[in-house]
Amino acid sequence: MLQLVHRGRHRLIDLGFYPEGDFVDGAYGQVMHEGNFTGPRLAECRTQDRAKLIATLEQWMAKVSRGEM
Repeated sequence: MLQLVHRGRHRLIDLGFYPEGDFVDGAYGQVMHEGNFTGPRLAECRTQDRAKLIATLEQWMAKVSRGEM
């Protein structure tokens, strides 16, 4: 659904909905990797709440920008 890359800090944030199309039992999944998908997973969030998803995404982006993640 969405991928964000911070090349200077070598971080990749990937956002999707899993399982795709399952709006009853599915949830948003968000992960942060060091480098790319083969790098270590640094953080993970799974939620059905869009407000929590957005808040988490904003927190991660701010922390990556400040060098805290």
